[in-house]
Amino acid sequence: MVKALSTDFSSIIIGLGVLCFIVEAVAFGFSLVVLASFGLSLIVTGLLMNFGFISSSMGVSFSVIGILTILITAVLWVPLKKLGQTTRHEAVASDLVGHRFRIDTDLTIGENLAHRYSGVDWMAKGITHIEAGSMVEVKQVEVGVLWVAKVED
Repeated sequence: MVKALSTDFSSIIIGLGVLCFIVEAVAFGFSLVVLASFGLSLIVTGLLMNFGFISSSMGVSFSVIGILTILITAVLWVPLKKLGQTTRHEAVASDLVGHRFRIDTDLTIGENLAHRYSGVDWMAKGITHIEAGSMVEVKQVEVGVLWVAKVED
């Protein structure tokens, strides 16, 4: 068992490195930079052992893994943190866009107007002043907010 571990130690380290990197990418989306760095350092150490650049002893390999983890973390911290924090800002597609209704009170810029539709209280907002009694149309939908514009006859 010990002999098999020592002969295949570099392959085991590479396999563990690939596993750590895959877990980091799939489960955490590169938000844990240290796990990705640890996985890369395991892979690099295993390759260095396979090509004979470093000894296959556990002490040397653990030292190299530790040093490489620190170096890779220092180099990749900012890029991987940005990669883990990327978000998409897309407009919400909704069947409410195009819905028309009449407002009872004036809707001024920066003010909200409550509008009940399908049992839900929405906040109607406009980018221009709209007088009471005007017909408005929903142009954009956000969470709890209907952006409306006056319908020109």
